[in-house]
Amino acid sequence: MAGYTLFFDGYAQSAVRGLLTITILHQDCRTMAGRESYTLRGSGYWQAFLVMPAQLEGFTCAIISFGEVGQDGRREVHLPLNPIARTDPRAVQVALHSPTDGQEVQGGQQIILYGTAYNAPNDLVAITLLLEDGTLATAVTTTADRSGYWEYPLRVPTGITGPAQLTVGIGANTAEQTIFLQLRE
Repeated sequence: MAGYTLFFDGYAQSAVRGLLTITILHQDCRTMAGRESYTLRGSGYWQAFLVMPAQLEGFTCAIISFGEVGQDGRREVHLPLNPIARTDPRAVQVALHSPTDGQEVQGGQQIILYGTAYNAPNDLVAITLLLEDGTLATAVTTTADRSGYWEYPLRVPTGITGPAQLTVGIGANTAEQTIFLQLRE
């Protein structure tokens, strides 16, 4: 969505100077609308957030790259995007970026949940953790910022093992995402 945060992640091996750049091009992918660079660390796995310029609509591209154009070691990936205006009825979405589906979580541990929420009524994101036996372990809300980013520190219940359903949602069943966590002692 135009004006909101986009989440990107991936793997980059042997990145030139350890610097990854995300470039947003609009007007049929010919005119630069924004660019951010990120320093890579560790394993090569990276995560990045980029705020889409508010006025973009229609066919747009994101180019994720490292290295200089025309130089050895240059790598890039082109991703087509189709941003929609905030007023578009399809512009209501929520996403949970961490934790990931199937992740193992220890009881008593605090995990940071984060994601994006677009056009959330009153900027509220509802979070529920439902245990395998149907018990509601957590029901809280957090607030998305003006670019749609939200996060919440969740303390995982102790003394419970097995699968648990984690759901984030906005509005009255307008948009939601559900993943499953594996709780362990």
